[in-house]
Amino acid sequence: MVSMSYTTVAIILTLVAVLFYGAFVLYGTWIDGRRQALRNKGLHPETDDFGQVHAREEEEENHGNRS
Repeated sequence: MVSMSYTTVAIILTLVAVLFYGAFVLYGTWIDGRRQALRNKGLHPETDDFGQVHAREEEEENHGNRS
């Protein structure tokens, strides 16, 4: 059986945590870029539960006024 020291396990867990953090930051940056693209067009971005970015104006056209 392979025996790993506590230091090796700690290094591996740290690397995994850094990878997950990086993925989280990149996903947030990607979503923000999509929202900024809509802002540059003069629209009001909204992000749904699935991470899809839509313009509020497009939603009102498709579903009527959501007041």
